[in-house]
Amino acid sequence: MIERSGNQWFLSKKDAADHAPRAILRALLVVGLSSGTGGAIARTGGEQPGTLPAPLSTTENGILPGCAGDGKTDDTACVQYWIDKRQGGILNLGTGTYLISSALVSKGAITLSGAGGGKGIYKQSCSSGLRTNNPRQDVLVLEGAGARVHNICIDANVEMQEGTAIRIVGSANSVIVSDSHINNQIVGISVSGTGSNGSTQNADVILRHNTIVPAAHSKAVGIMLGGNSRKANTIDTRVEGNSLVCQGKIGTGTLILDAGGALISNNTQYGCALGTKIYPGSDQQVMWIYFTGTVLGDTDTDHNLLIDTQVSNAGVWGLNFVNTWASNAGGSSILIQDNGASHNILGIHFIGHRTHVAKDRSGIEVKAGQKVTFDSGTICSDGNGKGTGFIASGDTIASAVRNSTIGNCDHNTDGRLATGILVSTNAENVGIFTGNDLSTTALPIAWRPAAGNEAAAILGKNLGLDTAPGMVAANTTVNLPPNRAVFLSGGTPVKWLNGGWAGRETMLYPTAGPISFEAGGNICSAVTADKRQRVSAVFEKEFGCWSLR
Repeated sequence: MIERSGNQWFLSKKDAADHAPRAILRALLVVGLSSGTGGAIARTGGEQPGTLPAPLSTTENGILPGCAGDGKTDDTACVQYWIDKRQGGILNLGTGTYLISSALVSKGAITLSGAGGGKGIYKQSCSSGLRTNNPRQDVLVLEGAGARVHNICIDANVEMQEGTAIRIVGSANSVIVSDSHINNQIVGISVSGTGSNGSTQNADVILRHNTIVPAAHSKAVGIMLGGNSRKANTIDTRVEGNSLVCQGKIGTGTLILDAGGALISNNTQYGCALGTKIYPGSDQQVMWIYFTGTVLGDTDTDHNLLIDTQVSNAGVWGLNFVNTWASNAGGSSILIQDNGASHNILGIHFIGHRTHVAKDRSGIEVKAGQKVTFDSGTICSDGNGKGTGFIASGDTIASAVRNSTIGNCDHNTDGRLATGILVSTNAENVGIFTGNDLSTTALPIAWRPAAGNEAAAILGKNLGLDTAPGMVAANTTVNLPPNRAVFLSGGTPVKWLNGGWAGRETMLYPTAGPISFEAGGNICSAVTADKRQRVSAVFEKEFGCWSLR
């Protein structure tokens, strides 16, 4: 290494012995630049106590002193030396490409920058930066609070099987990783505290304007939060303006295992198996996460967004998706389920969300959870298909779809979904379905809640439903469709009207002849109506019967 004593520059004994030709050349370059402002120099003296080390740039040829930087020679020890040397200061990697065979570890608040070197999402190589040479390694591990990584490119010299490009661990709080390009790694960037509350918490990390193209591997992940923490001990992470592009439509764009208070905005994700996966494990919680103006997934093999639990003591609650986008998934665009039987998925809210449904696929499928709501959004299809816009099934409790458009897309008047909303939940508290435009669906609402449970629902003022008649045959028991106007064919006396919810008002019209509505079932007041004579029916939840007049 090149060292300084006063105004004199000289080689360390080790460099003179081990790297004489290269070190001598660099010494000459540095001596020639010592009176100027250019060039890269390492200072061992001249730094005032209590001040940050002066920025280390590179030598005149853009390479860290003592390193090869040719992408072929193992530079692990050399780069690690400079990372250790520049703790609390600035290290510029310059234009070199440094082959790394084991993790580089920074324990302090270093600022690590580079010359960029990314070649775009379709060319997964770097013209400068860090290059892995071990298929099972991390590249850069940040353990110190306040570290900065800027404009670094990371790629691979081998086919990766394990490891993370940039791992931010434990108490490395307030770290910023920005404007960097990561290629062909199993995990691009990982942020996590360790353990649960009272253990090492990670807080306030910012990931901004990075481009990540993970390896074509089933375990590949662009950005992962909370891999090693519990009880939402990875907190207040901000993920802003990143581009995540999978290869081969496998892997996951964003994986959230344990996190609280994260702000995720303005990211793009494309071509994964799963765009965004929220999947807490044992004692892990994902809570109070805000997704804003961001792509949850686009052209993904399975789902654009999957919310699920791994075990019974996992939890997901308080998630808000505002002005988000999802498109063209191979399965349901958004799937919410509870395979871990946690019964702890609560408060998942979509506001102004837009889902573009692939042909014959469905938009949002809710198999579990309480208070999953969809407001002022759009679920649409460009082509006629067999899918459904919103599905509430299984043990889903208190779902809501309000003031939304479900059917064809704004720019296409031909495509339509087969079904707008399907309700087949077993829960007693079915939910609220009001104020929607379902007029471009073949069947606006398929209403199939468990027998008797529809009494707790609110349903009304839906275009395509209230503006279209329902048709059914008169019988002793009539299963009313959810339309506001229902036409009854035949003349069989009716004693039971199924399909009532709190305050439901409907109009019944005999089409062929007089029909008697008889008391004794769930009809409070008997009436007889002639052909085309309207009967106004109101379901009185408190009495469990229909008032007719």
